[in-house]
Amino acid sequence: MRTCPFSNSPPIQTKTGHENLQHVFDAPRAGGRYITKQGFDGLASKISEMSEKERARLVTVLVDLRRVGQEEPELTFDLIAKAKMKPDLSRVERFARLLEFLVRESNDQMGAKVDLYSDRVYPLLLAWIESTTPQGVIIAKRLEAKTAGKPIADGEVGFLCDYLASQNLITYRDQTKSSVTVTMDGYLRLEEEGVSGEGLSCSASERERAQSLPGSVLINSEHVEDLDVNQDSSSGHPTAHSHMKSERVEAFLVELSNKVGELELSKDQESSLVSAIRTIKAQAGSPKPNARIVGEGLSSIGRVLEGASGSVAPELSRSLGELRWGD
Repeated sequence: MRTCPFSNSPPIQTKTGHENLQHVFDAPRAGGRYITKQGFDGLASKISEMSEKERARLVTVLVDLRRVGQEEPELTFDLIAKAKMKPDLSRVERFARLLEFLVRESNDQMGAKVDLYSDRVYPLLLAWIESTTPQGVIIAKRLEAKTAGKPIADGEVGFLCDYLASQNLITYRDQTKSSVTVTMDGYLRLEEEGVSGEGLSCSASERERAQSLPGSVLINSEHVEDLDVNQDSSSGHPTAHSHMKSERVEAFLVELSNKVGELELSKDQESSLVSAIRTIKAQAGSPKPNARIVGEGLSSIGRVLEGASGSVAPELSRSLGELRWGD
């Protein structure tokens, strides 16, 4: 029987296509459902030859397709080739991915608890953060935790969650750190980054309610230049995240401009990059720059860099990640 190369589970549906037999898999370790239309045996053989990191990057490619609306992306030889050439996610990119995943898992319910190590969530979470932990290790961890009568312990997940908690983007719900809740700051951070979708943004009433909470650390996206980035959040006033500091944005744009000639871009990519840079510069020159528009511009640049060729693309992507998600 043919099984999923990521989770060893059988297909949930098999149907006859125009040319090939089509399989539908539901594999949380691969980030969810996907389909195969090309020769399955050939695809499985190619994946078996991949290193653990290459396989993790392939899962990231599938997750990215779902993030842009493809509920059941097709696993192809082209995607496998792309994963082999793709750089690993940086640490800051993995922080961002984890936060977005937790918000999506909250199902548009502010204050909802997410159980990190539940049977469904844990493998999905590993898929989103580009973990190399294989399905067999997940099963072993569950068995070990069940035998010991304790929650699963995962240093990789714990490290990433500890960072988000230190930034007031999530809070732990128990002493074992096995469940979390995304804070209002977490929702606002995603909104500033231009990540949109159902359940991924805050209403005006939610913003107002959040600003009344003690210790809330928010950004007034209409008056970024009025915020003191060194101001202590305990004073009750908003504190700007360093990734939105105008000097750092300008420094990144200078770096990008100096190295853009070394990027191998298509005409569409070049057009998108120029448009994003112009948008950010226009906001920088505005008396009231809008942080969300700047965040969307940086996200556009990130998408261009992800698909760009050239040796400087990974370096620029890391600089962008540190700008947006660094301390």
